[in-house]
Amino acid sequence: MFDILTICPRLEELYYTVNSDIYNSFIIQLAKLCPNLKKIQILCNDDCSSELQVTDEGLYEFLKLLPQLEYVSFHPCSNIRGEIFKKIGEFSQLKYFNITRGSYDQPVPLEKDIHFGGGTLSKLECIDFGSKEYSFNTSEEFDKFVTTLRSVAPHLKYLGDLLDIDVSMDDKKKVVQLFSDTLTDLDVGYTVNHLAPILPKNLTSLRMKINDEFVSQNVLNQLQPNHSLKKLSITVGRQISPEIIVAIIEKLAVDIYPCVTHLEFYSTTKQKKVSTNPHGEIMDTVLSNIKIWPNLLFLDGEVLSMNRILAVRPRLRFYSMWDNDLNFDDNVSLFYYQWLVLDQPFEEW
Repeated sequence: MFDILTICPRLEELYYTVNSDIYNSFIIQLAKLCPNLKKIQILCNDDCSSELQVTDEGLYEFLKLLPQLEYVSFHPCSNIRGEIFKKIGEFSQLKYFNITRGSYDQPVPLEKDIHFGGGTLSKLECIDFGSKEYSFNTSEEFDKFVTTLRSVAPHLKYLGDLLDIDVSMDDKKKVVQLFSDTLTDLDVGYTVNHLAPILPKNLTSLRMKINDEFVSQNVLNQLQPNHSLKKLSITVGRQISPEIIVAIIEKLAVDIYPCVTHLEFYSTTKQKKVSTNPHGEIMDTVLSNIKIWPNLLFLDGEVLSMNRILAVRPRLRFYSMWDNDLNFDDNVSLFYYQWLVLDQPFEEW
């Protein structure tokens, strides 16, 4: 790795996937070899035991060596205790900060007083630090964590998995309300059942899960219309009848989020292109109606017949293309789709 980097002193972007542990010495040496880095992502991805053994101190030294670094993503980090957050404000150039605390075994204990400080990150728009390995003994501790985050990063648009941290629903509501004027991207999961009335008005991307409680509590009618929302991800429980799902989708598409261009639709047990899959048939039926999300450009989810949908939406892109799914009657139609639709630059999900 370092042999390659020695001949790339002007490197600005690096994506690195490894199958072994990474330590402080590695990232420090990397920073010295590539002082112009603006974007870096290191992912330990062997589905076994490798992880970033980087500490708060090592990460701090790494950031100090890279004054142009705007985007940093390390996953998973088993030795991050939270001390780095107190100094993160020193690095005012940051726009994206993802240091996911996690471990295949057990990460080191957290600092007792986790909060943000060091200055103001006026450019920071996205932050993610994982959720499963964070815990707070009291609401006061969590309140300090999020209020100092708001002070240090006043323009955050995305909070990562912050709403998945094990805190009370009242605390989660406080988070949404605290950042309501800046958030544009939010993953609420099943907490949509409690957060629906207070979802930020500026959202352009929303991910939510629909279960029996969503239906029984009539959560759908608590959602506020948002014509700015472009990306919508829906996961539905398989216990919900197809008729109810169709009614929910039609309501979302016509009255609540009519301007969606990117749609993700799955059941709680993801199952693609199965003839007995009723939810796949739902999307075929719903999206065959061009009045439902007429501006839709991108679809990721369960369908039975791509051709049926493409007959109405000839420029629609599918996230996954399966063999023998597309059968065009003539070569002109095939050429049009493969070269004039699929081969064009496009903002994916």
